[in-house]
Amino acid sequence: MKKGLKIIIVIVVAIILVSTAFLVLYHPTHAFTDTSQTAAPEQLDPATGFFSTNGPLFAAVFQTLVEFNGSSTSVVPVLASHVYNVNDTHYTFDIRSYANFSNGQQLNASSVWFSFARGVLT
Repeated sequence: MKKGLKIIIVIVVAIILVSTAFLVLYHPTHAFTDTSQTAAPEQLDPATGFFSTNGPLFAAVFQTLVEFNGSSTSVVPVLASHVYNVNDTHYTFDIRSYANFSNGQQLNASSVWFSFARGVLT
């Protein structure tokens, strides 16, 4: 039993030494880059990005007024604090007062209209 334990300890120590040597001595000459998610900058625009692979990126970077509530077809407010359904074609949104762009500019109705019109026209 002791001989088997010594062999296992020697093997574990050898693996640790080889792994440490590899980590210390290996210096890649190029940066590691994930090339599976590359796209031209104009394709990363939510108004014009139509590739299905852009969806997770857009969801991580941009927020919307509303989003679907899990698997149901109902929507919940995100940047809107409340959604009023006037009729089947008219909705009114109250925008959260603390919603700001990354440059600090406050989100307002003009910003929402511009984003929506830009998405429709492009």
